[in-house]
Amino acid sequence: MKNPLKEIASTLLTVCAYLYSSSGAEAAEPIASSDGAIIEPQIIDFGDLPGDSTYTFFLNGVKGGGSTAIAGNDAFALKLDQWNNTGKIGFTEFGVVDYVFEPWGQGSPETVFEENLHLTFVNNKTVGEVLIYVDGELAGYVDANFDLSGESGIMAARMSLETDVMGEGSVIYSWASYDQVLDEDTIRELADAAVPTEVPEIEVDPGEVIASSFYAHLNPTLVDFGELSESTTYVFSFKAAKGGASTAIAGNDSVALKLDQWNEQG
Repeated sequence: MKNPLKEIASTLLTVCAYLYSSSGAEAAEPIASSDGAIIEPQIIDFGDLPGDSTYTFFLNGVKGGGSTAIAGNDAFALKLDQWNNTGKIGFTEFGVVDYVFEPWGQGSPETVFEENLHLTFVNNKTVGEVLIYVDGELAGYVDANFDLSGESGIMAARMSLETDVMGEGSVIYSWASYDQVLDEDTIRELADAAVPTEVPEIEVDPGEVIASSFYAHLNPTLVDFGELSESTTYVFSFKAAKGGASTAIAGNDSVALKLDQWNEQG
């Protein structure tokens, strides 16, 4: 249950923030933000955030492993799905505790995959809590805080970019960080204004292709895919007619790629 004293303190701070913003002060400006969509883990810089802070992300996340991170450093990580497949948004203090947001407000802190989602983490160190807003609606709280400042990984946790990585096909359309607690009206406006940004194409160096066709194949024939011992990608462009109970694209005596799997599974 939400601590009533913390609730009162949070409400007072929100009112103060609203009065300040209504008194003619300039609208909150991020101290750091994205300059385009992100489709793979990389290092970004959230800026200097030693005190109260707010982080916004507009994303479409695909499930990774037992935990799917939005961003993190070697001490803390923000999670789209908290360990271990909890189905809840949370954040982690590595080696200490995995927090999940307790429901509070009109929104829901449950994990949503493969849908556009606007998330706002309000890291209020003044009152010792983090609030989560989902699509502009207050959705939950945790009575703790995190430190996520300066260089950090995004679409993964830890600086190695190898922990709790988002699944293939994920995209973070935009992110921004603020060195203050944003009020609910501002958060709702940011969520309402969020639109998908253009997703960059994955560039492939033609020099990395180790084998390819030189002409069309009309009949079964032997080809050489090259030496492929680790992670690989195969690309086929074709027009096919149904064969028997199973229709293969390519294969050897151990493994085959099927256009229609046995037994006519479609």
